[in-house]
Amino acid sequence: MPSDRPLEHVVAFCESDTHAAMIEAMLDRGIAGIEHVLATGTFDRLARLNIPVTLLPAPAGQSPGTAWVLAQEVAREMLEGRQLLQFQDQGWTAQAVSMAAKAMGVPRTLVQDGYLTFDTRRSFGARRWLWPLTARLDRLPLTTPRPRRRVLLNRLLYRNHFFGITRPDKALVFGEAMKTRLRQQWGIPPGAIHVTGPLLRPASLQTGYAAPDPGQPLRVLFLDQCFLRYGRMDRSDWDERYLPLIRALSAYELTVKLHPSQPEPEVGDIEAAAGKKVLIAGRERLPEKLDMAVDVAVTVSSTAFISCLATGIPVIFCDCGALDVMPAFHHPLIKNCSASHRVEQALETFRNSGTFPANTGGEPLEDHLLLAGDKAFMSALQA
Repeated sequence: MPSDRPLEHVVAFCESDTHAAMIEAMLDRGIAGIEHVLATGTFDRLARLNIPVTLLPAPAGQSPGTAWVLAQEVAREMLEGRQLLQFQDQGWTAQAVSMAAKAMGVPRTLVQDGYLTFDTRRSFGARRWLWPLTARLDRLPLTTPRPRRRVLLNRLLYRNHFFGITRPDKALVFGEAMKTRLRQQWGIPPGAIHVTGPLLRPASLQTGYAAPDPGQPLRVLFLDQCFLRYGRMDRSDWDERYLPLIRALSAYELTVKLHPSQPEPEVGDIEAAAGKKVLIAGRERLPEKLDMAVDVAVTVSSTAFISCLATGIPVIFCDCGALDVMPAFHHPLIKNCSASHRVEQALETFRNSGTFPANTGGEPLEDHLLLAGDKAFMSALQA
């Protein structure tokens, strides 16, 4: 039987402020005894925690092989006699750290951070069934070329949908949909995948909403995403679909919530598309419940939509050509649109009728997003 004791002797891997918030939550709630943090950068939230932090070498200016070796050298020093906790394993450095832990026989746990089970047909196509080819590379020696070959092959097969690529010993995921994805894509045993829901979560999601004031402009929140930096959208789609969506939304009382990692050149693109009258909100991570006065939110696939649903704010997902295509969810506060003009039609319907034009069918949201409590995390970590 799983115990109620926290996971002990843990080294956590941190790549973002969201990861820092998850580390903070685990410490505050007594979920994991995190003794050390391996980080790819400096994060203010980490600095407030009373645990040592070791910065991994920056890969910029180094060959991939050199960056891999340096990251593994640092990781090996920290991981002796401990466990590794990661919140994503898709990046080059994250994979290097995970492979170092595997070579040492260190237990590896992957906790889903916010990367949803997107509709991946745009990335996979017929290639989605070829994941056993990558499993063959597990038989190669645990040396630098082995994971590099696997990464290259997986980029051919799956482009940027790599969550779970390191085949961790244990994975804690948002819902059954991600559990199925990890089993099918990477061959992770079902007993190693635990459905716990998100760590950073609201208590519940709403199904009702407040109709917009017919005498006032419609208040729209746009949840920005960092697509170009991570290769999840082509420049042509950014220029011809993403930015035009923001321009279309500027006809309303628009607030743009910038992604925390959005580079300055792309911020300039967004500000130019939004216009001078639009409010550009900061880069801070949104709380579990939204504290902004808005009628409706629009995004491509930002998981910040969870905060909106927790507050009773309807969400419109717009396909702008990104690799991450949000599935159509059957939920009274969710609408999927195929293009920006469809978003405008939905917003006009909402403004004029006061009724949100939600999807009439689709997948149950609960299959992708279970709201469980801390006991689910404690049980899964000790399983």
